Amino acid sequence: MLQGALQVPKEAQLHKRLFLYFGAVDDHSWVYVNGKLAGSHAIGGLYWDQPFEIEIGELVVPDEENLVAVRVYDMAGMGGVFKPVWLVARDE
Repeated sequence: MLQGALQVPKEAQLHKRLFLYFGAVDDHSWVYVNGKLAGSHAIGGLYWDQPFEIEIGELVVPDEENLVAVRVYDMAGMGGVFKPVWLVARDE
């Protein structure tokens, strides 16, 4: 499991929806924020190298450190988070 801290300024959440955008995760992944499941990307097979996003806005505590963890299961060979991950804020 990959873990890291994420601090989101309060201004980023005003009238915005927050997402973690993953360049790619090989194969299946489950994303947790502060111990709660934010979402999963478990399509595997042919789509292991495709980007996806998980909405995290309701789980993030503004102006505090938030624990983000990504659990990965690979069906064959080596797997993991192998492309960049971004925090994206979109207007509601």
